[in-house]
Amino acid sequence: MFRCNAMVVFLLIASPVWAQETAKPSDQPSSDQYGDPLPAGALRRLGTVRFRQEYVHDMAFMPDGKSLVVESSGRLVQWDVATGKPLRIIPTSPSGNYRSLGLSRDGRLVAVRPDNSSVVVHDMLTGTERFRKNVGTSYPGGVISPDNSRIAIGSTNGSDLWDLQTGEKRAQFRGTEDLKFSADGKWLAGWTRGARDERVVLIDAKTGKEHGSVTPINTKDWKEILLGGFGFTPDGQSLIVSWWGTGILIYDLKSQKVARHLVLDAQLVAISPDSKILAANKERTVILTSIETGQEIRRWQVNDKFMMRTYGAFSPDGKTLVTGGMDTAALVWSIDSK
Repeated sequence: MFRCNAMVVFLLIASPVWAQETAKPSDQPSSDQYGDPLPAGALRRLGTVRFRQEYVHDMAFMPDGKSLVVESSGRLVQWDVATGKPLRIIPTSPSGNYRSLGLSRDGRLVAVRPDNSSVVVHDMLTGTERFRKNVGTSYPGGVISPDNSRIAIGSTNGSDLWDLQTGEKRAQFRGTEDLKFSADGKWLAGWTRGARDERVVLIDAKTGKEHGSVTPINTKDWKEILLGGFGFTPDGQSLIVSWWGTGILIYDLKSQKVARHLVLDAQLVAISPDSKILAANKERTVILTSIETGQEIRRWQVNDKFMMRTYGAFSPDGKTLVTGGMDTAALVWSIDSK
């Protein structure tokens, strides 16, 4: 039912038999079975370097579904989904972002952090710099509004909304370690944390004014509760928040109240394009669940060593799910809906 198109850790091993083979001339570099060049002196590669990107922090498909943008420590890579080859590499902060991927909805712009106090917006096609802001705070992260007119930059010390054309500050609000725009650009959601005050706040994307928040439920000790992930549904109706130990909450944006509580102790990974299915992760298992009913659709095991913090994305047609984490490479899954 599921097919993993695979990103396998590669090992370079020189066996006694291989060592006896004649090395190729230096002007004819060696390549692996897929035609990708080998490091100098290597004779064989077990596995492949295609789709290989360690320490995945976040990811998103380009609008046409033909390529995938993955963020990790030191670089942002655009991968060709059909071949697994890198199409574009953009350097980022060596320490990584650990926040929402700042790729615009149309795939034209991307926000990256080149150092520990700045955010830069690049044109994905030309690589040219379109915007730069040194916000003077530690480890900021930027996300671009759906219409490419604004950028929200958040950090624990404070968050701001900026005009991408003029560079002017439009609004200021409390510090967050993550920010996400709703599909219609009306709302921002941000993660704040503190002693007994970990929550996801809902923010008016024009004024910066807060309009409620989502907190863990059925617990009196927030110190033991960790945020598992959050995101807006593509239809703009809900904000979904998962908390380790208390389940997944469906927050209705119209009523600004929690509409449903899914008793699923797992981390939210991705939301399908039709807003009907959520993908979650628990103990190296990917679980697909109906957002409307809370019923499990199916699950499968991930044969990887560690998936405590997992990121993911559905393709625009909803037929492919990509998952990856802090200590794992990304994995591409073909989903059979039958």
